[in-house]
Amino acid sequence: MKRIILFAVVVVSVSVLVSGCTGINTPVTGTMPGTVFTDTACGVYVSPPVRPLVEEYKVIRQDVVGSSTSTGWLWVVSTGNSTYEASYKDALKHLPEADDLIDIKVDVTKKGLFMFGVQTIMTVRGTAIKYTGKKRR
Repeated sequence: MKRIILFAVVVVSVSVLVSGCTGINTPVTGTMPGTVFTDTACGVYVSPPVRPLVEEYKVIRQDVVGSSTSTGWLWVVSTGNSTYEASYKDALKHLPEADDLIDIKVDVTKKGLFMFGVQTIMTVRGTAIKYTGKKRR
Protein backbone atom coordinates (compact mmCIF):
# COMPACT_ATOMS: atom_id res chain seq x y z
CA MET A 1 0.00 0.00 0.00
CA LYS A 2 2.85 2.37 0.83
CA ARG A 3 4.34 1.79 -2.62
CA ILE A 4 1.09 2.74 -4.31
CA ILE A 5 0.81 5.95 -2.28
CA LEU A 6 4.47 6.80 -2.97
CA PHE A 7 3.97 6.12 -6.68
CA ALA A 8 0.86 8.36 -6.74
CA VAL A 9 2.73 11.19 -4.98
CA VAL A 10 5.63 10.94 -7.45
CA VAL A 11 3.29 10.92 -10.47
CA VAL A 12 1.35 13.94 -9.20
CA SER A 13 4.56 15.84 -8.34
CA VAL A 14 6.11 15.21 -11.75
CA SER A 15 2.82 16.09 -13.44
CA VAL A 16 2.65 19.44 -11.69
CA LEU A 17 6.29 20.29 -12.43
CA VAL A 18 6.18 19.53 -16.16
CA SER A 19 2.54 20.27 -16.98
CA GLY A 20 1.39 22.78 -19.55
CA CYS A 21 0.66 25.40 -16.91
CA THR A 22 4.23 25.51 -15.64
CA GLY A 23 5.92 24.26 -18.80
CA ILE A 24 7.91 26.24 -21.31
CA ASN A 25 6.07 28.16 -24.00
CA THR A 26 7.48 27.42 -27.41
CA PRO A 27 7.29 29.95 -30.24
CA VAL A 28 6.02 27.44 -32.80
CA THR A 29 3.46 25.40 -30.94
CA GLY A 30 2.29 27.75 -28.19
CA THR A 31 2.11 25.87 -24.91
CA MET A 32 3.97 22.83 -23.71
CA PRO A 33 1.77 19.70 -23.58
CA GLY A 34 0.39 18.84 -20.15
CA THR A 35 1.67 15.66 -18.55
CA VAL A 36 -1.69 14.30 -17.45
CA PHE A 37 -4.03 15.66 -20.12
CA THR A 38 -3.51 17.85 -23.17
CA ASP A 39 -6.12 19.55 -25.34
CA THR A 40 -4.74 22.92 -26.39
CA ALA A 41 -4.99 25.04 -29.50
CA CYS A 42 -2.82 27.94 -30.51
CA GLY A 43 -3.04 30.43 -33.38
CA VAL A 44 0.52 30.54 -34.60
CA TYR A 45 0.53 32.75 -37.68
CA VAL A 46 -1.84 34.95 -39.62
CA SER A 47 -0.65 36.79 -42.71
CA PRO A 48 -2.30 40.09 -43.48
CA PRO A 49 -4.11 40.27 -46.81
CA VAL A 50 -1.29 40.69 -49.29
CA ARG A 51 -0.81 40.83 -53.02
CA PRO A 52 1.22 37.94 -54.40
CA LEU A 53 4.39 38.39 -56.43
CA VAL A 54 2.48 39.03 -59.66
CA GLU A 55 0.04 41.75 -60.65
CA GLU A 56 -2.60 39.39 -61.94
CA TYR A 57 -3.96 36.21 -60.44
CA LYS A 58 -7.18 34.25 -60.41
CA VAL A 59 -8.78 32.94 -57.24
CA ILE A 60 -9.23 29.18 -57.58
CA ARG A 61 -10.92 28.55 -54.24
CA GLN A 62 -11.35 30.38 -50.95
CA ASP A 63 -11.20 28.71 -47.56
CA VAL A 64 -8.75 25.98 -48.57
CA VAL A 65 -7.67 23.83 -45.60
CA GLY A 66 -4.73 21.49 -45.22
CA SER A 67 -3.32 19.75 -42.16
CA SER A 68 -0.42 17.59 -41.06
CA THR A 69 0.02 15.45 -37.96
CA SER A 70 2.80 14.11 -35.78
CA THR A 71 2.60 11.97 -32.65
CA GLY A 72 4.99 11.59 -29.73
CA TRP A 73 4.99 8.58 -27.41
CA LEU A 74 6.24 8.82 -23.81
CA TRP A 75 8.66 11.65 -24.67
CA VAL A 76 10.78 8.95 -26.34
CA VAL A 77 9.50 8.26 -29.86
CA SER A 78 8.04 10.79 -32.28
CA THR A 79 6.56 10.05 -35.70
CA GLY A 80 4.88 12.09 -38.39
CA ASN A 81 5.37 15.47 -39.99
CA SER A 82 3.42 18.40 -38.57
CA THR A 83 5.30 21.11 -40.43
CA TYR A 84 4.00 24.14 -42.28
CA GLU A 85 5.29 22.72 -45.57
CA ALA A 86 3.37 19.45 -45.14
CA SER A 87 0.16 21.33 -44.29
CA TYR A 88 0.66 23.73 -47.22
CA LYS A 89 1.13 20.83 -49.65
CA ASP A 90 -1.93 19.08 -48.20
CA ALA A 91 -4.02 22.23 -48.78
CA LEU A 92 -3.03 22.33 -52.46
CA LYS A 93 -2.91 18.60 -53.26
CA HIS A 94 -6.50 18.42 -54.55
CA LEU A 95 -6.15 21.66 -56.53
CA PRO A 96 -3.60 20.93 -59.28
CA GLU A 97 -4.51 24.18 -61.08
CA ALA A 98 -3.54 26.31 -58.04
CA ASP A 99 -0.04 27.81 -57.79
CA ASP A 100 -0.03 29.32 -54.33
CA LEU A 101 -1.94 30.24 -51.15
CA ILE A 102 -2.52 33.81 -49.97
CA ASP A 103 -4.13 35.23 -46.81
CA ILE A 104 -2.74 32.33 -44.79
CA LYS A 105 -3.75 31.42 -41.23
CA VAL A 106 -1.99 28.69 -39.23
CA ASP A 107 -3.25 26.96 -36.07
CA VAL A 108 -1.66 24.24 -33.95
CA THR A 109 -3.66 21.79 -31.83
CA LYS A 110 -2.22 19.34 -29.29
CA LYS A 111 -4.10 16.43 -27.76
CA GLY A 112 -2.87 13.74 -25.39
CA LEU A 113 -3.36 11.78 -22.20
CA PHE A 114 -0.68 11.16 -19.55
CA MET A 115 2.04 11.82 -22.13
CA PHE A 116 1.59 8.25 -23.42
CA GLY A 117 0.78 9.85 -26.72
CA VAL A 118 0.59 13.51 -27.70
CA GLN A 119 -0.70 14.37 -31.14
CA THR A 120 0.24 17.67 -32.78
CA ILE A 121 -1.90 18.86 -35.69
CA MET A 122 -0.92 21.90 -37.78
CA THR A 123 -3.74 23.35 -39.86
CA VAL A 124 -3.21 25.86 -42.71
CA ARG A 125 -6.11 27.89 -44.12
CA GLY A 126 -5.95 30.28 -47.05
CA THR A 127 -7.10 31.23 -50.53
CA ALA A 128 -5.77 29.19 -53.46
CA ILE A 129 -4.73 31.23 -56.51
CA LYS A 130 -3.42 30.72 -60.04
CA TYR A 131 -0.87 33.23 -61.38
CA THR A 132 -1.98 34.77 -64.68
CA GLY A 133 0.28 37.83 -65.07
CA LYS A 134 3.90 38.84 -65.12
CA LYS A 135 5.95 39.27 -61.98
CA ARG A 136 6.08 42.71 -60.40
CA ARG A 137 9.37 44.58 -60.33
